[in-house]
Amino acid sequence: MSLSVSNIAMKPCGLFCTAHAKLMMHEEVTVQDAVCAVALMESSMQVTHSHSLHAALCAGLALSLPHA
Repeated sequence: MSLSVSNIAMKPCGLFCTAHAKLMMHEEVTVQDAVCAVALMESSMQVTHSHSLHAALCAGLALSLPHA
């Protein structure tokens, strides 16, 4: 699946990267911050999350968390 991203959409993505870095108290934006920003942008653009990066990240996180 290919998704074209306009220049207008890139500015909020950059802001989300910066915001996530600040939230995580990083001194600079990391790849993790960028992945989170992309997941946020992608999930806001899709009605269903069945094939999204967001769903894959959540599934991976669920598998890596210890079960109580």
